[in-house]
Amino acid sequence: MSRRIVTLSHVCSFACLLLVASNCSDDDGTENGPKDASVGADTSTGADSSLGADTGSGADATAPDVASGADAASSDAASAPDTQGGAFWDDDFNAACALSDDGHNVGKACLTCHDGNGRPPQFTLGGSITTDEVVEVGVRDGTGLTTVCTGDNGNFYLKGSDTVDWANAEIRLRSATGETTNPKHPGIEPNGNCNNCHEDSNALTSP
Repeated sequence: MSRRIVTLSHVCSFACLLLVASNCSDDDGTENGPKDASVGADTSTGADSSLGADTGSGADATAPDVASGADAASSDAASAPDTQGGAFWDDDFNAACALSDDGHNVGKACLTCHDGNGRPPQFTLGGSITTDEVVEVGVRDGTGLTTVCTGDNGNFYLKGSDTVDWANAEIRLRSATGETTNPKHPGIEPNGNCNNCHEDSNALTSP
């Protein structure tokens, strides 16, 4: 009888061990269940908007190149004709400018007589050009442009006592067929008495 009780006691102890083992299995099941939601969904890496849309780069790619447009505009302005007084002549050539009274003494130094000290009217400038077409003479100094055209015999003159800065003047001739610039000669200052130097083999000719 005593041996049987001991045996039941052992059986009960074994049953308790099984029950404890079963509870341990349930605990494992609970521990192996759903994990912390913070581990399953890492929102910090799944929705990093800075990686998906680089708006800074997009703006750089689509923005108009304002600097390049300004450079092109400045380039166009530099190559455009100068209409603000930079050109030598103030207007286009017009053959109707020809002198109606072309005077006399072709090839003679005009200001030898037309110097304002005698009876002949004073000339600001005068001379002769060997030509069969109308030629316009232009003199531009720091104050403006003075022009006069030839008559039928090639004479040209401008009455009056206008002051011209001859030392800094540029002189040009033009006609319907061309234009020339009168070269400056070292040591010789130009003046309004053109035929005083431009005579014989050095006479002025049509452009």
